[in-house]
Amino acid sequence: MKYKDFRQYFSAARIDRYLIATAYSKRKAIRLYKANLKTSQAFHPLLGVFEVVLRNRLNDILISHFSDPDWIINQKTGFMSDPSLRFTYKRTGRQKINDFLKREIHKAEKRLRKTHAPITSGKSILPDFQ
Repeated sequence: MKYKDFRQYFSAARIDRYLIATAYSKRKAIRLYKANLKTSQAFHPLLGVFEVVLRNRLNDILISHFSDPDWIINQKTGFMSDPSLRFTYKRTGRQKINDFLKREIHKAEKRLRKTHAPITSGKSILPDFQ
């Protein structure tokens, strides 16, 4: 690929750091970018495993904390709905609620319902792996 096309497709902001790192050698910048891409690809499986291990460990801790193996389902009306999650959005001054986790659990449950799968904590915690 020609450098001009490479820089256009991947953006100047992204490529310029590689150009600077290679003393403005266009050929070396492309090679360095490709090497970085290969390095990133090598870490991807490890990150996936880390995500599953971390998610499972957090789940174990929260099961113990709430004394409830179905905490993720039952806490939708517990801490996930707590008034302390309300805040004033600085840019607009409007009241908002930080209900990200609750919305994600509802999404997981909706996906499970579409496939007629039972809604369980395990499937809500790890919807992509069950």
